[in-house]
This record gives sequence, structure tokens and C-alpha cells, in this order.
Amino acid sequence: MIQFIRPGFLGLACILSISSYTLFAAPLSKKLPVLDKMVASVNSEAITESQLNQQTQLLLVRLRQADAALPPLPVLRKQLLERMILEKLQLQLATVEGIEVDEPTLNQALQDIAARDNLALSQMQQFLEEQGIPFTQFRETIKTEITLSKIQQKEVGQHITVSKADIQHFLNSPAGLDQSGVEYRLGHILIPFPSEAPSKEQQQKTQERAEHIVKELKAGANFTKMAIAKSAGQQALNGGDLEWRKTESIPTAFVKVVPALQIGEIYGPIRDSSGLHIIKLLNKRSQQTTGKSKEQAHIRQILIKTNEKRSDSEAEALLAKLRTQIINGASFTALAQRYSEEANGAKGGDIGWVTEKTVVPEFNQEILKLRAGEISQPFKSTLGWHLILVVEKKNECVSSEAMRNKAMEILYQRKFDEQLISWLRHLRNDAEVEIYLNEN
Repeated sequence: MIQFIRPGFLGLACILSISSYTLFAAPLSKKLPVLDKMVASVNSEAITESQLNQQTQLLLVRLRQADAALPPLPVLRKQLLERMILEKLQLQLATVEGIEVDEPTLNQALQDIAARDNLALSQMQQFLEEQGIPFTQFRETIKTEITLSKIQQKEVGQHITVSKADIQHFLNSPAGLDQSGVEYRLGHILIPFPSEAPSKEQQQKTQERAEHIVKELKAGANFTKMAIAKSAGQQALNGGDLEWRKTESIPTAFVKVVPALQIGEIYGPIRDSSGLHIIKLLNKRSQQTTGKSKEQAHIRQILIKTNEKRSDSEAEALLAKLRTQIINGASFTALAQRYSEEANGAKGGDIGWVTEKTVVPEFNQEILKLRAGEISQPFKSTLGWHLILVVEKKNECVSSEAMRNKAMEILYQRKFDEQLISWLRHLRNDAEVEIYLNEN
């Protein structure tokens, strides 16, 4: 039930700020010439200047719509090219590993995006075309997003474990005990080490570089512009904006620092295995609590995972078949024990009591549709395909099991984010990359 890797696809209202490397915008201007000169070679596969020009134009439109402070164009293009190189490396590996996105999976993803904005697929297509976004381009972008998610899950996510000791330690930590509801909006810059085992000289140079950036920021340099130009973080091209997070969801490297910061304060560099982090507290807010108990639902689920031997369409079809059997009198518990591919399968798929705050929004949306005793239609998360049964609903305090489930989600996501940076660096260092971009 818990979505362990990065959030899924965004609704149309957010489409111009989508976090994909492939960015959307209004119709392109013709200020930049379209050339086919090679600007980079990635394992003998070319990235052309026309591709870089297109991505630059799209990125400029999005950043200007967000009223972001922009670094000089050559600096922006250099950073964007590095992101395109990382994307191509991941897509190349996905091809080698045989990872593909079939039409049913892609169509379902498109329908999900449309449904989240209460649109039919045809209405979404019309909306995109009105914004100057070809629907074929949109399909390819979503296909790329799914492919990147799959290869990252295969190479990083499936190797992550969260132990019972990890969970208990988190629940006893200040972040785990924080019930204040305070949320923080952070700006983030990552200055990476050049290798996984940097020499003392490399560490010193990285430290000096980070300290110089901190000095510039404290002297008044624009944080957004600096993040776009200098950061190796996943949100660099969004100006380093990590968006709103509660204490529990702040990265491990600086979770202890953030609560003591004043709005606008710069802090760093903070060192961990991936490099040196510089953060800025952009804002903070407190969620108002009414003191009322939250609705809970007692859930059983059957989880079917996809892999090289089972496609999304096959997983969905299996769950649809099981749903029909249950409606016709078969035991949900027995089928969960037989088919469910997660730890609670042996317990008949019983995952206990959950609330809105202990599950991801997509899972909660399915729960809200159901009354006690009702069974969902098959639905997908990044963990696999789910069929859920609402055993009972009630209002009471959050159960310890629900808290453990939430803690597992938080810890998994933290580990995933940290290990993803390391994996991408390793992928980049091992690749044969030549850059021919020469801009002043």
C-alpha cells in the first residue's frame, strides 16, 4: 500500500512545472537556431545541439513562468546538458535490461493523469494542444518518466531494506515524535564529491567550493540562480526548491538543523556521503489541528508486483480475476495468502488500521471511494498492482501499526533518495561521455 519511490505523475494544473527532465511549455520561439551538431556523446550515442536547443527553450519558458532568477544562458545550458546525459544513461541501461513500457501501461498512466483533473482523455489532449504541447510529445514524456522510475526501482529501490530496528529508532527520534504539524520549505544545493572514494585533496577542493558558494549566498547572491547553476541535486533545475516538508520527511543530513533556522537563513556546508549540502529556509508554516480524531480504515490488500516475467496488463488482469472470485464468494484472506507478494500476505493481506496521513494520496483516494465490506478495482502504485478490501471504518487515534507503516515509508524514501544520488554518480563516472559544447 505504501508508495516507496518518488511521487507519480502530476495533474494538468502542475504540468508546466513537472519534475521530468523533459519539460513542457508554450509554443517555441525561433530565437535559437536548430542545428544537428553533436554537443555530447554518451556511450557513442549522440546528443545534438538541436535537442539541447529545444530543451533550453522549454526550460526557459517554465522558469520564466515561475518568475525564477536565471543564471547566464551558457551556464544554464551546461547544467541542462548534464541532466540530459544522466537521462540518456538511464534510458540506455533500461534498454539493456529489457525494461519497456507497453501500451496498456502508458494508456493507463495517461488516463490516471486526466482523471485526477476530472477530465476525459480526449479533453486532456485538447487542453494540451491549446497550450501548444503536442500530445505525442506528452505521451513520450510520460513514457520516459515510467521508464526512469522502473530502472531506478530495479537498480536502487529493490535493494533497499528497512529493518524493525530502523523503524523503532525513527519512532523514538525527534522527527518521529514531532506532532507539531510544522512544515518547512527548503532550498537545497548539493556540491558532489567527484568520486565515491574522494581523495583528501578532492575533499578539500569540494569543501572550498561549497564554502565559497555559502559566502556568496550570505553576501546576497540569489539562491535560485545559484542552485540552477551549481547544484547537482535532483531539484537543481527547479531552483533547488524541495517544496513543503514536515520534519519527518526532511533528508537525514540536515533534519536536525532545519527546525532551528530562521526564515531566509543560509546554512552549510553539511557533509554526507554524497557531498556537501547547502540549505536555505525559504518559509515555514503550521498546520491547524482541530483536536478531532481522524477517520481510520481497516484494510486488507493483495499486492501483485510486475517484473520481467509479468507485465502491468497481466498483473491487472490477475487482480481483476481474483476480484471476480471474491465477489462470487471466495475468501479474500485465502486469496491474499496465496497470491499477495508482500510481507502481510501470510496474514491474509491484513495491513491493519490506516489513516489519510499514513498512506500516499493515491491509496487514500481508493479508500475514500469504498464503504466497509467493499472491494476496490485493481489500481497501480510504484510498488505494484493492488486490490484492497475495506474491512471496517471508524474514528479513533492512529494505531501503532499505522505509525510503523508510515515510518517505513519515510525511511525507505530517505534511503532511496540518498542511494539514487550515489547510483547516478556511479553511472556517470563509468560511462564514456564526451562533451563538445563550447560556450562562453
